[in-house]
Parts: sequence; structure tokens; C-alpha cells
Amino acid sequence: MNSVSFGSTYKIDTTKNFQHQGDIIDFCDKNNVDYGIKTEAQERFNGFRYNNTSKTTATILAPDSKDGLIEAYLANKGIKFDKLNTADLMKKSSINSRIQNPPKYMKLVEVNTEKLEELLSNQDTNIEHCKKDYDNYYKDSVENLIKSGDKLSATSLHIIPTGESAEDTVNYVKTFGADRLNDGQLSIIFNQRTDDPDHCMYFGLKDLGFDKVPVYVDKETFEIGKALELFK
Repeated sequence: MNSVSFGSTYKIDTTKNFQHQGDIIDFCDKNNVDYGIKTEAQERFNGFRYNNTSKTTATILAPDSKDGLIEAYLANKGIKFDKLNTADLMKKSSINSRIQNPPKYMKLVEVNTEKLEELLSNQDTNIEHCKKDYDNYYKDSVENLIKSGDKLSATSLHIIPTGESAEDTVNYVKTFGADRLNDGQLSIIFNQRTDDPDHCMYFGLKDLGFDKVPVYVDKETFEIGKALELFK
């Protein structure tokens, strides 16, 4: 995000104060401020049983120029909040600490962006399409996800051999080298796993200066990518 704007992130627990949600939404809409309402299922241990509960959090993303307006509004409503510094949330250390654990049967690795994009030049891929989605539709959404301070889903990367097994592909690379791959020998795709545009998170992190971007990979992708020296 070359033109990323910093400011403040306000986190408000509205679990027991549902009336605040509507007030906050109306306020943000009237003042052209980005916001999100998120409900998370939780399990809490109570004596000998787990009780299923949910927590609802309102997140307000504000430029510095509107901090005073927002804080005055929340104070007048008696709404308690936590204020986070957006610049801190956009740091690599903060982002890396918020990447969620990988889904079952997948690994979390860091992919070398330069090597990955060199590989795409003669292989089948949907990554160029995902980049267009990011540029045209999801750039602001990805930025807001990162600025929210919430846990983040990395992009899921899949490397699929065409016409041979993953083991055969690894042996081919070890024998002939990555630069001798045939055109279209691999299909390299980003997959969207959640309702958020997680297939575009790769591009958001790259825009923030990541040259090694966290991604989720399955076993075959990990073995092929390791042979291609894509991963840290």
C-alpha cells in the first residue's frame, strides 16, 4: 500500500451493549469513517462444562484528523474503547504475530516474492487475475483488515503439477534445475478460503514492503516449493 494512511484504530466491545452497534454504525456513516462489526464464537470453561458464547467487537478506523471527533462522541455516549496506533499495527512484527495458524494439513511458510514471480512467467496461474482483483476491488479491504488489529488469514498458495506427481516434479527440479521447467509444467494458484479477500493478502503485504510473504501451503506445494527454493 504505497499510499497507506495512518491514524488510529478504536476497538469497542459491544457484546452486552447491542444498542451501541447501531449508534456506532450511524455515526461512522454520517462522518465517512471506516468501521467493522465482528462476532466471534468463543468457548469458555465454567466449572465442569464449556459454555458456547460469542463476542461482538466494533472496530473504527480513523485518520488522525478525526480522533477528537470520535473520542468526543464515544465519551458522550459513555462507550468504553481501546485506542491502538495504526502505524504500529502496520509493522511487520505486528502483522506476523497476527497471522493465524495454518488450516489442518497445511503449513505456514514465507514465500520469496521475487522467486515466485519469476516462476510465474511461463507457468499456468491465476495470480495475475488475483492481482487485478486486488487492484480493482480489494485493496482498501485488505488495508482495513491489516489496520483492524485482528487476526489475519494468509493467502493460500497451491503448486499443482500438470501430468505428473509431486514426487516426479521434485525429482525433475533436482535433476535439471528450476530454470529448466517446461512451459505450463505447473499450475500455481492463490485460493480464497474465507469470506475476507485472503487471496489478496499476499499483495497487501508485498505493498507494505514484505519481500518474504507468509502463505499457507499443503504438503505437495511445500515439497515442490522447497525444491524450487521458494520458501525461507
